[in-house]
Amino acid sequence: MSRNRLLFFLFCLFLMFILAPLTDARLSLHVDESATQVIFTDADTHIVLPVKNSFDRQVEASIKLELIDPDGAVRAKAERDEVIKPGANLFHIPIPLWSADDARELLWYRLRYQVAPSRSSSFDPVNGVIALSGITPDIFSLHVASSAKAQEGSSYRLRVRAAHPLTAQGVAGLNVDAEIKFDGYERDDIVLKQKARTGPDGFATLDFQLPRAIEDDDGDVTVTARRGMLKQSAESEISLDHNAQVMVSTDKPLYQPGQILHTRVLMFNSARRALPGQQATLKISDPESSAVFRTDLTASRFGVANADWSIPENTRLGDYRVEVELGGDKYDESYGATTVKISRYDLPNFTVGVKPDRAYYLPGQNAEVEVRADYLFGQPVKRGHVRVVRETERHWN
Repeated sequence: MSRNRLLFFLFCLFLMFILAPLTDARLSLHVDESATQVIFTDADTHIVLPVKNSFDRQVEASIKLELIDPDGAVRAKAERDEVIKPGANLFHIPIPLWSADDARELLWYRLRYQVAPSRSSSFDPVNGVIALSGITPDIFSLHVASSAKAQEGSSYRLRVRAAHPLTAQGVAGLNVDAEIKFDGYERDDIVLKQKARTGPDGFATLDFQLPRAIEDDDGDVTVTARRGMLKQSAESEISLDHNAQVMVSTDKPLYQPGQILHTRVLMFNSARRALPGQQATLKISDPESSAVFRTDLTASRFGVANADWSIPENTRLGDYRVEVELGGDKYDESYGATTVKISRYDLPNFTVGVKPDRAYYLPGQNAEVEVRADYLFGQPVKRGHVRVVRETERHWN
C-alpha cells in the first residue's frame, strides 16, 4: 500500500469515528410539547402525545405519564407500551383523572412524561415536564350576564359565556344547565330549569318564562357547565320588581270652597300592566299636613279608581296634597301624589285696553297712547285714575 493510500484510509477512519456519534445523536425520539394536549370528553380524559421517531425503523417504548399538583404529589398516572413507527406518531393515552369541582385548579398542574426503551429497543429515554395551563384548551371559566330585576309573568334571559381563563378564547360544545328557584313559603317552591349548549364563540342563551304569581321577592340563579370530568358553576340573584306606578290626577288645579274635587287614580305594575282589584288609600292633607279627607279605593279591571271630595265652605285656603298609597305587602312602597290649590277668586269687574297711535317710534317722536276702561256690562269707567310708569326692565314684581 502506498503512502498516499494509507493516509487516505486513516483520514476516512478518523471521519467515521468523529461523525458517527453526531449521526446517532440526530437519530432519536422527540416529543412535540407544543402540540401535546389534555382532552376532556364525556367518555374519558386522555392525553394526546405527539412523538417523532427519527430512526429508520420502528422501536418499542414504554410511555409513562403523570399529573402533578402544585405540592408535587402525583394525582393521576398512566403507563403503556407502544410501538413507535418511523416519522410522526400521535398517541391517545387515557388517564384516570378525578372529577374536579373547579376546573381552574388544573391550570396549576403539570404533566410529566417519559418515553423509555422496552425489550430489545435501544435509544436514549426522553423526559420532560409541561404546564397544563398551556395544553388544556377545554378548561374554562363561566360568566353569567342577566338583569338584576324582572317582572312576574314576563320572560327572563340568561346570557352565559364559557372561556379559557388565560386566553379568553370561547369554549364550544359545553352542556349548560340553569336553574332559577323561588321559595314558596306557604306552598311548593317554584323551580325553573333550562338547558343549552355553548356555540363556537362560547356563548349560550337560556330563556325562562316567569310565573305571574310568585311569593318570594328574590330568586337564586345557578348555572352549571360540564365537559367530561370538568365542572364549573356560577351563581347570581334575581329580584322581582314589585314597584308599582301610581298616577294621581284631578279635573283642575284650582278649586273654591264648596266645589267638588274629582280625583282619578291609575295603578300599574313595573311591566306597565294594569293592577285589577288593587286596594289603595287616598288621603288629602291641608297646608299644615293634617288629613282632611281619607277614603279607600279599589281599582277596576283596567287599574282605574276614582274618588270625590266635597270641599267644605269653611275650608282653609292654600295648597292641598292628594296622596295615594297602595295596600298589601306586595306594593307597600308604591306611592303617588299631586297638589291642588284651594282659593277664593273673583272675576275683574272692568277691563283696561291700551292703544298707541303708532306701531313703533323713532327717537325724538312723541307717543300718544289711548287708555280705555270699560265695565264688563259694557259701560265706560268714568273718572278713573290712570298712572303711566316707565319700564326699565322686563321683570314682573
